[in-house]
Amino acid sequence: MIEFLFIALLGLLLLSAATAPLESLGWYAGWFGEQQDARSNDITVAPEVGDRPPAKHYIVYLSGIGAIDPDTIPAEEVRFLDRLDDRTPGSYVIRDIFPYSVTNVGMTSNRLFSRLWGWLLNLREAGRRLGALVFVLNIRNMFQVAVSADTRYGPIYNLGVTNEILMALQRHGYVLGSKVPVTLLGWSGGGQVSMGTATFLGKSIKGDLRIITLGGVMASEPGALEARKIYQLDGGKDPLVKFGALIFPGRWPIYTTSYYNRARAMGRIVQKNIGPFTHTGSTNYFADTPMPAPYTTTYAQCALDAVIEAITAEGLIFEGVEDQVGGTSAANPAPMLRGRQSQDVSPMVEPNIFDDLLA
Repeated sequence: MIEFLFIALLGLLLLSAATAPLESLGWYAGWFGEQQDARSNDITVAPEVGDRPPAKHYIVYLSGIGAIDPDTIPAEEVRFLDRLDDRTPGSYVIRDIFPYSVTNVGMTSNRLFSRLWGWLLNLREAGRRLGALVFVLNIRNMFQVAVSADTRYGPIYNLGVTNEILMALQRHGYVLGSKVPVTLLGWSGGGQVSMGTATFLGKSIKGDLRIITLGGVMASEPGALEARKIYQLDGGKDPLVKFGALIFPGRWPIYTTSYYNRARAMGRIVQKNIGPFTHTGSTNYFADTPMPAPYTTTYAQCALDAVIEAITAEGLIFEGVEDQVGGTSAANPAPMLRGRQSQDVSPMVEPNIFDDLLA
């Protein structure tokens, strides 16, 4: 029984690898996926938006490869985002994006193998012995990260996710053309999707776009030149960060004309080792375990402080509220990053994201 299960999962992995680009190509060709896109004028604003004051800043969270659908991200990430929301007055944190699908459809919804993905998700949540098999979920999403970074299929994939981000922004009250700043917060593989979608998103919102990555794995993307600022917050013991810089030649220093290295030469990229973080386990970026001396906080709190410092350095903490930990404000950028940086709801506006962008 176990042998058969492993063989079936291996076959599923091979199938996922072979068909990874097909969802993007099929969506672009109009073969499947929801027909609504960000150019539509009938996107429904979420009911709770009308009860909130207009946002001065939007933070779009793109989860790592452990995500399974727009509404199911690991509990430790949910706690992190709740704390981020509390410490960023004037900002809205959007967390209903599944960055590993161009249609924002989760693995347990309306898919051929949705029952199998759901079973694996239940194993992960139950922490059962066969829970090691849920690594298949991560592998499947890793293939989508590879598609995003691929120069052949990546533009289509990233355009599809951009479409979903724009619709999510509008559902949360964002008015396209209002020039309200947007920050993409990408964790792990979400860092690559952030860079890929920035290629189109910056042109679409017509406002300031920034990227913050936590343990981000990313290629050299045109989006590096579209973002006003990119903060790479990495752990000193995170091997995947180093691996990502190695496998993508555009990240190598010798390729000075790559998008990434051009952005770095322009001072748009800030790289920071924020502590002895690992990518997974009890010392990851969202873990509520104490850090070793001389740190006096938890890993999750340290990572959150670094994100808040980046947002503060960009002047995106509003209403004159000071940082709860460091006592910094928008007028007094956080010491870690200082010197490192060179409405009302209205009808939806149709962006021109599909016009000539792929060309």
